[in-house]
Amino acid sequence: MEELEEVPAFLRGRTRRLAEDRARAIGSPNVTPEILEDSRP
Repeated sequence: MEELEEVPAFLRGRTRRLAEDRARAIGSPNVTPEILEDSRP
């Protein structure tokens, strides 16, 4: 996911985990750019 590359390297793991958790919470099978943006701290 290209959007994840914009996140500083030391935050990518946390950002990815939060996005995956958010996708599961809303029942989405995939992490979309919108979900990634909504889940960023």
